[in-house]
Amino acid sequence: MDTRESGAYLNWNFNFSWSGCFMDRPAAIKQIQEACKTIALALMKIHPALPKLQDQETQSDCLKALHELTVQLEVVKKKLIKLEQRDDSGLL
Repeated sequence: MDTRESGAYLNWNFNFSWSGCFMDRPAAIKQIQEACKTIALALMKIHPALPKLQDQETQSDCLKALHELTVQLEVVKKKLIKLEQRDDSGLL
């Protein structure tokens, strides 16, 4: 099945900057954390709109997908925390 048929296809616009290639680890962690926060806030805006779809199956599937996205976002955030703690432990 084509990813477009499954609904998994998204048209992402990547704003690539060469300056990002030269950032250090703390700056990269901060940038990723900020992006995670932005994504989490966007996900919270979707949930209240779902009942307006007036289609239980679609609403249910969307809620499951939002939950999966939230779980994966938490994985990213926890990995960053562990990386920060590992970096900080070298300073002791």
